[in-house]
Amino acid sequence: MSSVIQIPVYDDYTIDITKYPRQNTSKYETDIVMIQFLMNQEYLEKVSKSYQIAVQFYNECKEYYFVFKTMDGKSNKRYSAQEIIFFINQTNQFFSRNIHPHTQQEYLKRHSVLDQLYYLYIKNKNFYSELYYMIEDCKVAFFQRREINYKFQIPYDFYGDKPEICRKYQIYNTNELFEINAFTQFLLKHKIQKSLPLPIFVRNEIPNQNHLIKNKENSNHLMSNMQQMMLREEDIENEDIENEEIQNVEEEESQNVEEEEYQENEIKTIYFSNLSHEN
Repeated sequence: MSSVIQIPVYDDYTIDITKYPRQNTSKYETDIVMIQFLMNQEYLEKVSKSYQIAVQFYNECKEYYFVFKTMDGKSNKRYSAQEIIFFINQTNQFFSRNIHPHTQQEYLKRHSVLDQLYYLYIKNKNFYSELYYMIEDCKVAFFQRREINYKFQIPYDFYGDKPEICRKYQIYNTNELFEINAFTQFLLKHKIQKSLPLPIFVRNEIPNQNHLIKNKENSNHLMSNMQQMMLREEDIENEDIENEEIQNVEEEESQNVEEEEYQENEIKTIYFSNLSHEN
């Protein structure tokens, strides 16, 4: 059997593909959660920005509409800036006066499932925005040899079914953040993505609506087996071989074109064949 796959982090600095999430350690659960939120960064940032833009445009007396889509893109709802601000602010006010989770859940049930999802993503925007900021900062800190100590606490709205875990937090340093981000980007590059679990408030509301979850096999449990996300070594090796063959074909065609240009200066147009790539 060939050696274990190494994930490039920077230059010749690599990590073993089996390093994360770190099983049998106190950071196993937080590793999983951090990876999940990093995998869905583009989606969450778009949702978060919708609220900021809505407030800006509303104050400037400009029209703004945001189409909120589920992660699989099969369900959506269109909100105006006024609707976004009114709904978010009204719900925030109710939650601040009623801190009991059951009361909050009963309030959210008055709204559609998409409303509930949208609100809970906005409610947690400070959590994941800080995570994304720290990842960017760690990239700079890594090369500046500056140490970062990031307190990462699992959000209740998504993992409150395991309160003993949510009450705890873990400290991540610069090197850990740098490595976890490299690990996540490697999986995404190879089209391996795990959706966020549904917020606990809405899980019972949609027991038969699997289309609201990107992958039916995606578990709502925090301790779901991350091994199903791992690329098998032979798959990556086969893909690398295929990509190498494609690159060789490109180089050979490019060389042939250069020879033709050198030999026939009369040629005005050269047509290149388009090769499909599998990233």
